[in-house]
Amino acid sequence: STDEGDALWWTTMFMEMASSQQHWLVVNNRVLQEQLGHQMPSVALPVVPSLALYALPFGRYVGSEANHSRALLLGRNYLQRSFVLRILRSFLDANPSYPLEFIAKQNAKDGFMSFRDYPTFVGVVFFPWDFFLLTFYELYARGIPLFIPSRVHMFAVQQIGMFADHISEVFEIYSPLGNLTAVQSGRHSAFWPVTGATFEQFFYWYDVCDYGLWP
Repeated sequence: STDEGDALWWTTMFMEMASSQQHWLVVNNRVLQEQLGHQMPSVALPVVPSLALYALPFGRYVGSEANHSRALLLGRNYLQRSFVLRILRSFLDANPSYPLEFIAKQNAKDGFMSFRDYPTFVGVVFFPWDFFLLTFYELYARGIPLFIPSRVHMFAVQQIGMFADHISEVFEIYSPLGNLTAVQSGRHSAFWPVTGATFEQFFYWYDVCDYGLWP
């Protein structure tokens, strides 16, 4: 655990590194950039998109090598807390001849999956549990067919699945220099109460995150 004194020390050290000419610190998306700005107002780090460091050694997705009868569900918190899996399983039970088998991966208990395994599926249905997941960038870079919730559905995913890195109660102790819940410079805070963001707050950030920007 980290107390407020440790958090202040860490924040001070990070700010010194960020302002030093000997270091070059970047973030991989605008949402994280804004979060750091709320926590450490004097820090403004440039955005450099993520690279597919893990997936690239395995090459691009080749559809002819995929098993066209299997699709992968990734969702962690949302799949655990919503009725999606129950409804899907009921549908499949009622339609035994349906041509797709869905493999759900909710957590480590469902077994480890290598990046080598992802292209063996015809596609991935991805329910994010945060705005900046490296898994998304890796799958996208490999060209694997990737299905994510619609803009409105994503709000429900966030409300049920909890985007943990945006919960203000979690980060208040780690942010002694910032005001996490206030709207600063006319922009909505990138942190919200554990009960979830408002429509305006969530869509403000969704529209600048890569889920909302990339085709």
